[in-house]
Amino acid sequence: MWRRKKRRIIIQSARVLVGMFQSRFEELTSNDFITHLAEQQALREVEMKKHHLQVQDVNQSLAEVQKMLQMSYAQEKVLKDRIRELESSQGRTHVAGDYLKHVVLKYIEYCQKGDMKSQSLVPVLSTLLNLNSQERKLVEHSSVPSPLLHINQAAGAAGAWFRPGE
Repeated sequence: MWRRKKRRIIIQSARVLVGMFQSRFEELTSNDFITHLAEQQALREVEMKKHHLQVQDVNQSLAEVQKMLQMSYAQEKVLKDRIRELESSQGRTHVAGDYLKHVVLKYIEYCQKGDMKSQSLVPVLSTLLNLNSQERKLVEHSSVPSPLLHINQAAGAAGAWFRPGE
């Protein structure tokens, strides 16, 4: 009896296994299973495209933010330079206006005559106007070549005799 029962259980188990195998085999060979896998793959591809677009948007936003940051740095530098310039120009307001006017007029007069005395006024002008080194070089650089200045200076006194009103 024990053997019969055992045999019956084995046969039933074998039938169940064969039935399961057949259903899985049919499932694997049917178009439904392939269709189901194709749908899953299509959904994955759609998700990948969405993620790819999101990455592109984030990269574009990052580039815009970096550009704005660079512009901000450049603007900050310009503003700091302007603040320094304004702070240095505040010292200019304390200079007596008449003295500054006199020095500038003498400088212009000497330059027009080609007199080398104009160069002796450059340090005074630099101090009065708080000129930086670049601005000072612009003032020091004469538009007339120095050999002509020397000739003009030598002949300048003689030429003054011919100028009426001086």
